Amino acid sequence: MTTSVYIVSCGAISAAGAGLAAHWQALRRGRACFSWHNQRWQGHLPPAAEEELNCLRHTKLFSKADRVALLAAAAARQLEDRLPRDRRAMAVVAASARGAATSLEQEHRRFLQHGTTSAAASPHTTAGLLATHLSTYIGSTGLSFTLSATCVSGLHALAATLFYLRGGGSKQALCVASEAPLTPFVTQMLRNARVLSRAPRTENFPVRPLHPQRDGLVLAEGAAALYLCCEPRADAVRIAGYGAARDQDVSLTGVSAAGAGLVLAITRALHEAQLCPSDIDLIIGHGASTQQGDRAEWSCLEKVFAPHMPPLRFHKWCIGHTLGSSTLLSVTLAVHQMRTGTSFTLPYLPTTAAPWCADPPSTLRHVLVCGLGFGGNCAAVVLGT
Repeated sequence: MTTSVYIVSCGAISAAGAGLAAHWQALRRGRACFSWHNQRWQGHLPPAAEEELNCLRHTKLFSKADRVALLAAAAARQLEDRLPRDRRAMAVVAASARGAATSLEQEHRRFLQHGTTSAAASPHTTAGLLATHLSTYIGSTGLSFTLSATCVSGLHALAATLFYLRGGGSKQALCVASEAPLTPFVTQMLRNARVLSRAPRTENFPVRPLHPQRDGLVLAEGAAALYLCCEPRADAVRIAGYGAARDQDVSLTGVSAAGAGLVLAITRALHEAQLCPSDIDLIIGHGASTQQGDRAEWSCLEKVFAPHMPPLRFHKWCIGHTLGSSTLLSVTLAVHQMRTGTSFTLPYLPTTAAPWCADPPSTLRHVLVCGLGFGGNCAAVVLGT
């Protein structure tokens, strides 16, 4: 018999602020949380959330840590009251697509200018240090590692945590995905890949997933944290099924026009959950707002769910694309919706939009979260009550 794994509590930090309440308020109010920077929209932390990072930065552990670690710790900090007192055996699984981008770019710039690096350059830019910082922060001596799998890094980290707990490696774990990509080099790379939104400063919604006039994503920073265990708790959400696949397209992004990889990932997640497409009450989609990515995602969803498409929601129109942490942020918002029975609209779409814009049921039994990324990486998870 497969061991059940539950999400007990969630934390989040992004351009919407620190905490799920701040995110939900932004989504419900229908406002995009972006700032205009260097002639382009970006998703920076607001001042109050930035202060959370400053508090961590003044501690010995995080005084020289990269911003990606500060964001991860700020998200994990929100779980403090729900974590067990004894955390020594707790596993920590972290994820990030770009890792310590700020430190790496600074050290590389120093090397090009002066032919040297700081003594701490190697450890501070090593990907595994993200999980190490978090383990030290919560007082764990258990399993600790970091993985990277493009924009689905968060869902793959959740899967790694799920499999470890199912296998009996531990009874509880912390899963965190973090991204701090607002650096000159990362921004330029994505600009050259032609995936960034070119929306003018006057645009209220620079990111518009599935809108006919969408033109790209807004790069943003953010992190999400989940506390998972193998024992059912009050208001805990069960991970019912997980699926992953890789698309076979040879385009720049690796995602096929038909979204074949995502079709396979969703099908596998539904199979593990022993569910049919009609059992899904809500889909939290990837919704990057790029022409090709959204087209592939919609083709996939039509193939799996037509003619009865469940209500569909995105959050990148509000907080931007946080790359590797975006899918774990999607999970935190899905969990919140399942617990509260509340929802939000997609304010950039007309009121006469398609049926999939309808309100989801107040009681959500099964929610699907899906994501896709460069290289054709695809993943999906089904959450159940």
